[in-house]
Amino acid sequence: MIVMFNEKSFLPQPSVDTAKEMMKTFVDTYIRALKNGINEIRIHENFGGFYHQCIAINYLISQWVDDPTVDKPLRTKFRTIAVKSPLISESEIRELDEYSTSEFSIEIDDNLFPCFGLGASFLCETLSISFNSRSIWDTDNVPINHFFIDEELNENKIHREIKHFSKINHFDSHIQWLEELQKQEVQKGQDLWEKREQLFPFIILCGVTESQFCNRGYSKKLLTQVKDRLQTLNKIGEAWKTKGGSFDYTWANENYDVRISPESETTMNRFSQERRFQLPNGTYEIFELHLKTGNLRFHFFPDNSTQTIYVGYIGKHLQVSSEN
Repeated sequence: MIVMFNEKSFLPQPSVDTAKEMMKTFVDTYIRALKNGINEIRIHENFGGFYHQCIAINYLISQWVDDPTVDKPLRTKFRTIAVKSPLISESEIRELDEYSTSEFSIEIDDNLFPCFGLGASFLCETLSISFNSRSIWDTDNVPINHFFIDEELNENKIHREIKHFSKINHFDSHIQWLEELQKQEVQKGQDLWEKREQLFPFIILCGVTESQFCNRGYSKKLLTQVKDRLQTLNKIGEAWKTKGGSFDYTWANENYDVRISPESETTMNRFSQERRFQLPNGTYEIFELHLKTGNLRFHFFPDNSTQTIYVGYIGKHLQVSSEN
């Protein structure tokens, strides 16, 4: 399960010592979350990651990471967190139906500010994590404003309470909710898996998809997107059966509402094995072609001999050459 980073919590502290304590609290808290079903932080692309953020006067996170006065295991843990915290673009969030008609804001010191991460937490039905940089973030729920236009074109403004944490005790208050949510997500995933042949007769789900549907599951909104994308792939698979010939992803992009693409040569040279999945007959193939929805990637293999699309992976994006 992912959590959204609250970019509003980037705030320089009054001293380097305070900043160090804030970073320790953040790392310890996220380690606690990792042990309870959280596996990834997403941060808005406009902020470009953690390292260049200022946490005290003339003191960046990149300096903290190299600071010998900071406990080395703590710095190592943070490096791991930062490496595994992919950026989230507004284009990904736009794929959620509510985003295009929504605006989110938060009141800080009597002023309203847009809040991307907190709003994304609401849309993705997940938690938000913050640096405990000021008192407003020292809570397990953060109030925000949600302005949106409904299907009847009425303007609405609703107060939302975002499940949130910046300390271990905040996170612990959400554990029961997380456990129940995960059970529901797994059940929904299992239901869709059992109906896969009925829903998607022209594609075959294989590889690790059974585990992804039945053991992990997806949130209600993500599951809707997964089903929608698989239905589109199913239409492409049906048309390919009639069309014949080798699979041409540019043809699919031109005729359907998808953006299928191969990986770069450097990515395939370094990380092709991450895209190697098993077919139903027990053999393995490289599932290079992929499409996306939100923060999920669908990797598939088109078998040109039978005009069959095999989907082997539906999950967070796999490593690419630019990440390492």
